[in-house]
Amino acid sequence: MQAILGLLPFADVTGEVMFEGRNLLTLPPKQLQKLRGARIGMIFQDPLSSLHPYYSIGAQITEAIHAHEKVSPQAARSRAVDMLTKVGIANAAERFDSFPHQYSGGMRQRVMIAMALVLNPPLIIADEPTTALDVTVQAQIVALLDQMRKELGSTVIMITHDLGLLSSVADRVMVMYAGNRMEFGPSEPVFKAPSHPYTAGLLASSPSNYAAGEELIAIPGRPPSLLHKPTGCAFAPRCSYALPKCATERPPMRRYSDKVEALCWLEEPLDPRHNERVAPTGRNADAAAPSCSRSTMSN
Repeated sequence: MQAILGLLPFADVTGEVMFEGRNLLTLPPKQLQKLRGARIGMIFQDPLSSLHPYYSIGAQITEAIHAHEKVSPQAARSRAVDMLTKVGIANAAERFDSFPHQYSGGMRQRVMIAMALVLNPPLIIADEPTTALDVTVQAQIVALLDQMRKELGSTVIMITHDLGLLSSVADRVMVMYAGNRMEFGPSEPVFKAPSHPYTAGLLASSPSNYAAGEELIAIPGRPPSLLHKPTGCAFAPRCSYALPKCATERPPMRRYSDKVEALCWLEEPLDPRHNERVAPTGRNADAAAPSCSRSTMSN
């Protein structure tokens, strides 16, 4: 997500990233700069390090407005205060001139959301927006993002390790491992009958699938180094279902009748609770030829 916004200047980025009919990877820097904020909003993981400590909250939000639109300072301030109110900042007009350190963690995250939404972008990228927050504030932030999405008609791409959170908000899910798209599809079939062992392993290791006191089932091993990319399936060394060819041959992208795709040699879905194969669920697999992701990155 950072690469498509031009935020990884020393990365070697190949492929295509199509947005509104244009390939973002080939846009000149000035054109890409016009899209950032106005058409694509970004909510960063750590608001305390993302917000500048020297400038007030209001100044940072209005700066984003002035960067893309010609409006008066009064109009920009009014829009910023209105957006701060919408994201749940009490007494927004009075808190407009406050500094980041004068806000709590949850309030700073709300400010980041306000900054990303103030220009009504059609696409919002949320990078772990609830990681540093307690459970109660997490629920508030997720509800706020959902409310803003419905009000503004924006699409939200949420990057998260929280599978419980993901299952409650996502329409579609992409599970990635070592830079590869392992599984992709509507959230319900992905969570109920995952097709890739990695997805099943993640679900099996999630505390939400266990009663208090039960032992978690962890995925053995460690992720590979991307300095030496695996020739076969990147997950093969940690997979209990690995076949001999998994170590040397890239698996096919299987497409199922319920619109789920999985980069795996296995055809049957897996039980996310026990990481075991289950009986066929009635969905059919179409094993396409081995394929690569359309976009790859390396540092």
